[in-house]
Amino acid sequence: MQAVEALNNSSNGMGEGLEFFELDMDNSIRSLLMEMGTSQRLDDQDDDNIDIDDEQQEGHFHPLLLRSMDCETACKQQQQQQPCSDPSMHLTAEERTWALQLRHVLQQQDDDEPLPLLTDFEVAQYAIVTHGNIGEALRRIHGMHVFCQEYGIQESVDQAMIYFTEWFRHHPGHLLHMDTDPETCEPIVVLDLAAYFPGIATGHKPSNVAPTKSLTKTTTLVDVQWHIDVIKNYYQLHVSCSNFSSIRQGVFMIIDCDDIGWDNWSMEYSNRFHGELWAHYPIKFKSTLCYNTGSVANVCWNMIKPLMDSTMRESLQLGCQIVPEMEGTPAPEKLCELYLQPSLEMAQANLLQRIKELLTLRQINIQRFKLE
Repeated sequence: MQAVEALNNSSNGMGEGLEFFELDMDNSIRSLLMEMGTSQRLDDQDDDNIDIDDEQQEGHFHPLLLRSMDCETACKQQQQQQPCSDPSMHLTAEERTWALQLRHVLQQQDDDEPLPLLTDFEVAQYAIVTHGNIGEALRRIHGMHVFCQEYGIQESVDQAMIYFTEWFRHHPGHLLHMDTDPETCEPIVVLDLAAYFPGIATGHKPSNVAPTKSLTKTTTLVDVQWHIDVIKNYYQLHVSCSNFSSIRQGVFMIIDCDDIGWDNWSMEYSNRFHGELWAHYPIKFKSTLCYNTGSVANVCWNMIKPLMDSTMRESLQLGCQIVPEMEGTPAPEKLCELYLQPSLEMAQANLLQRIKELLTLRQINIQRFKLE
């Protein structure tokens, strides 16, 4: 199958564990980053329950489920393109006006409550997501400033990979796939909810593996599990926002809800995660398709609906079914059957490599883009 072939395009294995191994990066990308010095709306909506038909909705695989672009090729193409010639980094005239207005407001901020100095790329990201709503953009910027200070965010690929690697040790098989369509720049995220246990992050469920010692030196075991989870999620949002085309379109999210139980859901986690990160990070959602939803999943999604970003709430579709790629062939029962090939360890190693590439592309665009 094409999906299996895409997952096999890297030969790096993960071995016994995932502890802080160094993923290979294209030498030209590394040189470029060294040269640049890089190491480093919420609208009121109706909160009524989501109506679920008795019959399951039929959902076909998005094309991105069946292919993945070559990481090295993508990075080399990005390096060769200047911002002015890269279509994915073009702003519309309206977006540019929004961004310039927001930057002007930020430059006039009161010294008593200073906000962080944002790059032109970040200013444009907030402007695109908020559609030029200055007040909403400032609210989000302030919220993210508090978050980044509290969690010691370094805005570096190295820090991101430390937390992604550690997180994979505690929740293997939850994050199945992340990528960006090479033609449309549409970002996609594929999750298996049955492989995620929020109680680990909130301290109500012990993890099967101990955190790496270097992460437990300055905080408690419960706190470090939360830090691993929330910092990884922060950088995961970055992965889906590597250029303006991806930011503008919004994330295409596909979630397998088969076999989930109450251990896979936590309102305590959802409320804290929303308050600290989700309500502030500038991101949009194009479509959120939930496959294999049962009674537990339907109840859980209805509980979390009030916390969703308006774009995610409007895009949510429950009760989708996996259909065969070709008529007459059997469809897989779970999405993990497509993505965890040829093995869990190899699939996660390939995914970590892709994550690193996309974060690197974002760093390159941040360094190159100038708002004029």
